[in-house]
Amino acid sequence: MGTPEETPGSLRVAALLRQCGRVLGVIPGPFRVSWIGLQSTLLRRGYGLVFPGASAPVRKGRWNVNVAQLRTLNRAFVYAIAAIVPVVFWRSVTDSFDLTKGTVLNIFGTFLLGAFVLLIILSGLKPVAKPVWIAVGAFAAGTIVTTITSMAPIVSIVGQSQRYTGLATIFSGLLVTLAIVACFNSRQLVVLAYVMVGTAVVVAVYGLLQESDNDPFEWFSESFSKFVFSTLGNPNTGAAYTAVTLPIVAWAMLRREHHLAVRITAGAVFGAAVANLAAFNSFQGP
Repeated sequence: MGTPEETPGSLRVAALLRQCGRVLGVIPGPFRVSWIGLQSTLLRRGYGLVFPGASAPVRKGRWNVNVAQLRTLNRAFVYAIAAIVPVVFWRSVTDSFDLTKGTVLNIFGTFLLGAFVLLIILSGLKPVAKPVWIAVGAFAAGTIVTTITSMAPIVSIVGQSQRYTGLATIFSGLLVTLAIVACFNSRQLVVLAYVMVGTAVVVAVYGLLQESDNDPFEWFSESFSKFVFSTLGNPNTGAAYTAVTLPIVAWAMLRREHHLAVRITAGAVFGAAVANLAAFNSFQGP
C-alpha cells in the first residue's frame, strides 16, 4: 500500500503525532505499542484529517471531512435558524413564544458553535476579515463584562423571563453573523433571503388570520386576545420582524430575474405585511 501524499496537512499530522509520541514515550510497553499502531494507521489512512494549510483531506476514508463540507454545515445551521425561529411556538408551555424561540435558537447556536470552531481550526482565521473579528470580539467582550457585573449574572446569561435576550442569545446571534461572513457567497445570500421571504409569508398570513378573528388557536391570556401578534407572540416583536423582512420581500417582488409568479407572490406578501404593520398597532417595532 502506498503512502499518502505529503501535503502541508499530512506533514502537520506527522509532526503532531511525533510530538505526542515523545510525550507518551514514558508509558509502559503495551500502551506504547498501541500508540505506535494508532500513529501508523492515522498516517497511512488519514481519515480525512485537515489541518491549517491543507485544502483537501489527507486521504479519503469513512470519516472524510473537509473545509467545504464544514462551510455547508455552517450554512445549514444558519438556514435552520432563519427558517424556524421566527415561526416556531409551542402551546404546551407557559411561555409559548419567547421560551420556545430562545430554546431553539440556543440549541442551533450550540451546534453552529461546534461547526464554526471546527472550520476555524481547519482553515485558520482567514474566512473572517480582521475588522469583523475586532468588531465581534469587542461586542462579545462588552457583553461578557456587563453579564459578570450585572445584579444577577445567572439571569443575565439566559435573559429575563419572557425575554430571554441574555448572553446565550446574543452569542448565538454573533455566531450567525460570523458564519454568514465566513461561509456565504452572493448566491447563498440569495437563498437566505428566500428563506426569510418564506417566514415573512407565514408571519403575514397568521397575522391576517388573527386580525380577521379566524385564529385557529385559542389564546387564554387577556393580552393575547387584545392584539395581533402573529407567530412572534408580541405586537412589538411582530412589527419589528415584519419591518426587517419588508425590504427583502420588496427585493423579491422587484427583481427582474425572478419568475413572474414569484414576483406576484412577493407582491401579495408585501401587501399583507404592510397590512400587518397596521394591525400590530406598534410604533416601537418598525
